[in-house]
Amino acid sequence: MLLTFGREFYFGAIIMGLISLPILGQTTSTPRSPSLYLSGHNTVIGVSESGEITNLPNPFPLSMGGDFEGRLLLVDSQGLLNCEFYLENLTNSPIAKLLPDGSWSNVSSGLVRDMILSPTGGILVSGAGTICKINSKGTATAFATGLPDGSSNMAFDSKGSLFVADFVDSSIYKIPISKNTGLPGKPVLFARLGPPRSPVLDKLPYWLSFVPGVTQNIPTGMVFGPDGNLYIAAQVRGANTEATDTRSKIFMITPSGDISTYADGFDELGKIAFDADGNLLANDYFAGVVYAVTKTNRVEPFVSTSNQAAGLALDPSFRANLNLNSSKSRPTIVGHTQVIELGLYVCLLVMISSAFYRWWRKATKPSLAGN
Repeated sequence: MLLTFGREFYFGAIIMGLISLPILGQTTSTPRSPSLYLSGHNTVIGVSESGEITNLPNPFPLSMGGDFEGRLLLVDSQGLLNCEFYLENLTNSPIAKLLPDGSWSNVSSGLVRDMILSPTGGILVSGAGTICKINSKGTATAFATGLPDGSSNMAFDSKGSLFVADFVDSSIYKIPISKNTGLPGKPVLFARLGPPRSPVLDKLPYWLSFVPGVTQNIPTGMVFGPDGNLYIAAQVRGANTEATDTRSKIFMITPSGDISTYADGFDELGKIAFDADGNLLANDYFAGVVYAVTKTNRVEPFVSTSNQAAGLALDPSFRANLNLNSSKSRPTIVGHTQVIELGLYVCLLVMISSAFYRWWRKATKPSLAGN
């Protein structure tokens, strides 16, 4: 019986080995490093394509100055995460870079409302009517000036022009960039999401800073899509006469300046970004949910967090696994460990089945001979 078990075990192992050869040559199911990042109150987290959450190292010890708010995130050209933090005891907001060993390295500091990658290298940061460029050594130089004081969100189109959103007057400005010198031109008004927001009202408490009966669309996130259109997340305030009537929507602006609503019904959106499959990921930090708006305008919750995360960034190759019923959904690939376990289970099943069959033959043989 032992020899029989041995022969069948080896036979099953050989068969499973032959079956497993093409599978072992494919990508395994080992989870990759998180490639979507969220930052908020005293936390920076990474999210995998399947929605698994990983807590990243704390950039600042609490002994350094108490709580911090991670407001802006950026994945640089080296694939490293950059984060802008707000600390109450500091005048300027530090920008730190997460290194592969898990430590944070200081990049720069200043008044930052948004930061994006520059096509010519470095990072562009906006704040107080000025856009500065930070090089690899952390040195900041003025890149564009003369912008409105409310300049915040930025995005480059496919032709290299820089677009800047002004959260005070709900306007989008276009800054042409010279292909020869790389220097910016004069900002021109590209589109306006709504009536100007009064700087006086902006200084008042939240419950007073609204105009009854007037809708104010305040840009909070901006990105160009693969279709060439500009997508803007905005907080919609004062749509009714109640000061607490605040919701968010996503606008789409065509290259010709036509404005339409792309998605609606969010609580309070922050940053937005497109993944590699063309899904628009929108961070609804008030609800603690990152939504994915598909190319068919279907809104799907992708991941929920326990805190209100304001910052959002992702790798260019990130693909959110939405588990949608689609013919284009990515196939599930079995990993090495799963193949080995499956092979052992099959071998064990073969051994048990063979032993049972031999027992049955011996048990029924006398009766068959008697007949």
